[in-house]
Amino acid sequence: MDRRKAREGETAGEEARIVRDLNVLIYEWNGRQNAARERDSVSCYCAMKIDAEEVARTSPVLRQMRPYWNEPFRFNVTQPFKSLFFYVTEQGRAKDSVVGKVAIEADSLKRGQSIEQWFPLEEINADSEVTGQIQLRISIVDLEQKNSYSAHIEVLDGSNLALEEMYVKVLVKQAGAEDRTFRSQLAKRSSEPEWNEAFACPLPTLKSVTENEEMVWAESAGEFSVSVWSSANTFMGEFVAHFRPDHLKCATEWFQLSPRALSQANEELGSLRLKIEYCEDSVLPLRCYKPLVDLLFSSLMYTDQQMSPISMMASMCKDKEKVAKLLVTVLLEYNMAVAIMQSMVSEEISACSDSATLFRGNTLTTKLLDRLMKIVGQEYLRMTLLPGLDEIFTAKLTCEIDPERVREGESIDVNRANLQYCVGRLLVDILQSAKDCPKDLRTVFRTIREQAIAKFPDNANVRYTAVSSFVILRYFVAAIVNPLSFRLIRFHESDEIHRTLTLISKTLQNIGNLGQQRGKKEEFMAKINEEMVQGNIASVKSYLDAVSSADERAAPDAQRVKSTLTSAELYDSLFVIKEGYMVKRSQGRNPVLGMSFRNFKKRYFILTQDGLKYYKEKGEAAIFRIPSDKILAVERVDESAFNMPYVFQVIQPERNLYLVAANSTEQMEWIKAIASVSRENRNLARVFHPGVFLKEWTCCKVPTEDAAGCERCAMGLSEKYPRLDDETYPVDHCLELIHQIIASGLQSVPPAPEGLSDAQRAERAKSLGELQDVFARINAVHHLMQKPLARTGSKFRPHMSVRAPSLARLSQQIPE
Repeated sequence: MDRRKAREGETAGEEARIVRDLNVLIYEWNGRQNAARERDSVSCYCAMKIDAEEVARTSPVLRQMRPYWNEPFRFNVTQPFKSLFFYVTEQGRAKDSVVGKVAIEADSLKRGQSIEQWFPLEEINADSEVTGQIQLRISIVDLEQKNSYSAHIEVLDGSNLALEEMYVKVLVKQAGAEDRTFRSQLAKRSSEPEWNEAFACPLPTLKSVTENEEMVWAESAGEFSVSVWSSANTFMGEFVAHFRPDHLKCATEWFQLSPRALSQANEELGSLRLKIEYCEDSVLPLRCYKPLVDLLFSSLMYTDQQMSPISMMASMCKDKEKVAKLLVTVLLEYNMAVAIMQSMVSEEISACSDSATLFRGNTLTTKLLDRLMKIVGQEYLRMTLLPGLDEIFTAKLTCEIDPERVREGESIDVNRANLQYCVGRLLVDILQSAKDCPKDLRTVFRTIREQAIAKFPDNANVRYTAVSSFVILRYFVAAIVNPLSFRLIRFHESDEIHRTLTLISKTLQNIGNLGQQRGKKEEFMAKINEEMVQGNIASVKSYLDAVSSADERAAPDAQRVKSTLTSAELYDSLFVIKEGYMVKRSQGRNPVLGMSFRNFKKRYFILTQDGLKYYKEKGEAAIFRIPSDKILAVERVDESAFNMPYVFQVIQPERNLYLVAANSTEQMEWIKAIASVSRENRNLARVFHPGVFLKEWTCCKVPTEDAAGCERCAMGLSEKYPRLDDETYPVDHCLELIHQIIASGLQSVPPAPEGLSDAQRAERAKSLGELQDVFARINAVHHLMQKPLARTGSKFRPHMSVRAPSLARLSQQIPE
């Protein structure tokens, strides 16, 4: 509670804030529809752009006909945007090739509503790759001669354009008069170039009369168009506009560039499955949500948890995953997560009539506990699974036992033995980890065990299966089959490793069920299930007893934890992603002497999830280490920079490390491997130099070593649209989103279900009344903070320019 009070004190003088989040989930590409298997089975990734700026890129999926990424991205939208673009890209040895794109207009995204569907890929058309805006100052000057006017068009600057040198063409048209064309000078390479050039053009056919000091325009007023071109004369966008009466007073405004041609969907390119949600929320200071916090806690006072405010609120939202994420964040902040979970699991067990179906559905209770395990147990999960997963990833044993999938020349018996070893390796670590299980989780598991025994006293195994359904099936098995989503790895595993993890999870699932058949099992799994289950049931029961024990001696052993690696150290040291010899250029040498052959040394490199290390020889002590969080970018280097091929650079805050690979394939693999461990960094470089500094940069000829880069990094993060952690939200934002769920749900409250008792109906009515009261109180504060929107004609769209007023004086006006 001290932390909560401190945070509330910090917000006492804060203003309400506008939070604009863009949530994107890139699921999968269904592949080329009419392509050969060999061409379809290349590694590919999906890059995302907001207008012209690349903001995210999925990890490459290795050689799958139907690549599945399932990667979420969340961005803070600090500036307006026109379009979202998604580019499905196949990796090549020398150069990546774009298969097709999906373009989504920002205007089609309704605030607060998610879109989830298949989007057909469009062919790439240079004339359709247009983004950005141009700012003009336009005035029409009276030349003090009857019906004689001149148009003055000043091209000021651009915004959100491609990173190119570019110029502008201005074309003025009038019926009955000759067209006039003007061209600006080249602006420097920038996404926000500046021209500041003015052009004047007579308007001989413009006629007007003055009536009550207002200009009346004839149809011959004319129009003008502005187009943007790169230094290589590549079209980059245009717009057409008409002269207006307000131009007599000198108008400055932004114009959105448009394409000359629209891309066409091509069925042969397949479709991309996406989920997109744009949210624009007005978030009040934390203290304003106190009525809502109190309401959530009041759920503990309800006899029937299904009628409690938490359950009623969750029933108003179809996305239980989202509700669980928000609620767990709030409950953990106020130290109420365990008490609420104990109450909810007790209610669910009490309402269950068959032990075989206990916790088998995706109810709010199961979603909440899934989320709680993922957050509270992250350290425990890493400590337990990482060593075994590292061994499995490194050994790459063939474990396929399905006769229809076994390759020619492989032995099912040998593969089964490999699978048994892999299952045993992880199972031993799990069974020996009971003392490391977090206390909050053990408390909830203890409640599950006790309530299950009381509800089903004749079922001797229910005390184990009820706990196992969470800690083994929904926790360890889920993490093993999808380690990327549980943040155990930073890259997509290969098809072979993914299949091995799937087979391991199938076996562990049967062990977690204590051999009880639940649904139809594959025949090829029967033998290994029989061999693995019977020999481990006693050990699994002992583990389940330990993690659901009330005995304080089951708490983590401090001495044991101290004598082993922390989960962070395990995470960093495991998973050798790539290793081998390369040539490196010595760092810190005089740049003029840097071309000397003596400055290039052969070293042995090892890349793990924590960074890049190199050694004089394999097996010796490391000479130098670059932590992954210090890698700002990894990019190719022009061959002319060192007069040698296959050079690339690892960009760091202080200095760059230049490396020479053995061939183009090795160069590509090292670049992509190093990028995979650094893509989550929040300080990635946005631009770089493809050359080297020798008195001046060989690429752009700038004479200062600390000059900004001249090309855009492939993995650079956007300053306009910073990426956020998709797993965590600030508490005040969570409460605002919960308030919105209540507001939406109260508009269409479903009728009470049949069969409710009088007591249940009374609690349901009480719960709905409290929800309505809390909504009204918080909504009143939102109404008090309303302010006029920003003026039109600005660079930003009006709804993107709202600034919430201070609520210092409004905090006392919440209705009681």
